Amino acid sequence: MRHPDVPRGQFITFEGGEGTGKSTQIRHAATYLRSQDIPILLLREPGGTPEGEAMRTLWKHSSSERAWEPLAEAFLLFAARRMLWCREIQPHLTQGTWVLCDRFYDSTLVYQGVLGGADIEKLMKMKTLALEENEPDITLLFDLSPNTAMKRIAQRNPNCQNIADYYDSMSIKKHEKIRQAYLRLAKIFTFRIRIIKARASEAVVQQSVRQVLDDLLSRVKRPT
Repeated sequence: MRHPDVPRGQFITFEGGEGTGKSTQIRHAATYLRSQDIPILLLREPGGTPEGEAMRTLWKHSSSERAWEPLAEAFLLFAARRMLWCREIQPHLTQGTWVLCDRFYDSTLVYQGVLGGADIEKLMKMKTLALEENEPDITLLFDLSPNTAMKRIAQRNPNCQNIADYYDSMSIKKHEKIRQAYLRLAKIFTFRIRIIKARASEAVVQQSVRQVLDDLLSRVKRPT
């Protein structure tokens, strides 16, 4: 139970396709919020708990020839997500900590749903079972054209030797499908998704993220 003098923390998720820079920007955001004396917990999905890390290991040993069936993969993701919510996210929010998470359930709707073909209605039922009515307070969606994203990916990891590269090495058409799926989500979840134009330099994107964080800081009670 939260002490009445301790405001609830904020739950901020970072989403986007491959090569959009979200993992870099979440680290910048954590550094900035700490400079504002905000207690921070930094998480990634899947991960953050033994169950989530086990899920990540399963992914690392997958391949395009032995890809998961999308609905089965979603069941595993939501199971790991439930453990992450119960063990890490909710308790820290209650204590006043701001939780920053690299991917959350939007990724499942996009990757296993729109891209993989799993029924979106079934995925939303899983979401309700796993998370009830809980939502991120803010989601930062990093939007970038697939051509630019793939150039960044090629510079980052030219050998394509791990599971991240399974997604990285998808066709331009699939990358564009992911991008458009995220943009559709932004139109649905207008109350929480903020689009960040990720084509600019790292410093300019960092400033755009900071503007969203400053707006959030101005609207919530600060911890004392």
